[in-house]
Amino acid sequence: MQKTRPILLFLFLLFVPHFLFSQQIYLPIYNEWKSNRCNYKPERPFSIIKDLNEFHSFWSESGIDEKEPTLDFDRFMVFLWIPGKTLFDFTETQIDRAYLSNDSCLILMNFKKKPTATWLKPVIATILPKQTNIDYFIFEKVIDVNKKIEEWKHIYSLWDMTGKRERHFNVVQVENKQTAKSEFIVNESFPGKKEPLQTTTTNKPIQNADVIQTEPVKNEPLTIIKPTKPTKPTPIPVLMEEDTLFGSEFDITF
Repeated sequence: MQKTRPILLFLFLLFVPHFLFSQQIYLPIYNEWKSNRCNYKPERPFSIIKDLNEFHSFWSESGIDEKEPTLDFDRFMVFLWIPGKTLFDFTETQIDRAYLSNDSCLILMNFKKKPTATWLKPVIATILPKQTNIDYFIFEKVIDVNKKIEEWKHIYSLWDMTGKRERHFNVVQVENKQTAKSEFIVNESFPGKKEPLQTTTTNKPIQNADVIQTEPVKNEPLTIIKPTKPTKPTPIPVLMEEDTLFGSEFDITF
């Protein structure tokens, strides 16, 4: 019995840390807004708003036909995707899931585009639980020609540089075997009392090194309005088959 104890201890130290290291926490998605006429021009196509003043500036130029909601940036953050002018309508594009893994937040997006006859300026603003001192990696869903294999392609990184960085600049990869999706929650308002958010459990070279900064903001009650349904896009002429900005397969190179 005494001889087996070192072996059991070794197995415990070998497998338990691996389990804890690979554990994933899925983040709920608290509402989403979309528009095809955004005039807000950020420095990068993907960004995260954690500041009330920046959110005011975004909303005033977002083209969203709703009253600006009051968000508590001590509890929430806004993930933005603004690609610029395009001949495609991306109103059906959405976050498939978002989860925490290895001190990083992985955001998996399913891009769905429809051709239009006019130039559009799409925007997608999604509310997620606020995270600090982590990196963000955005992935695009890719399906092979036979529509059988689903994979996730890394397309962008947001590196956290708000303090002394001790982590390496490594892109955390998606495990394709996962099937769970983030819960999508649309609420008219949130309770005034602050309670912990409930979540459910379940090396590429650097391409971009963006700085994410966080500033303390005065607490305000959160009111969220349901997004309106997008209008039906105008049919595209027969000869207009490709987006001159993105190409035929939404291939972004940063």
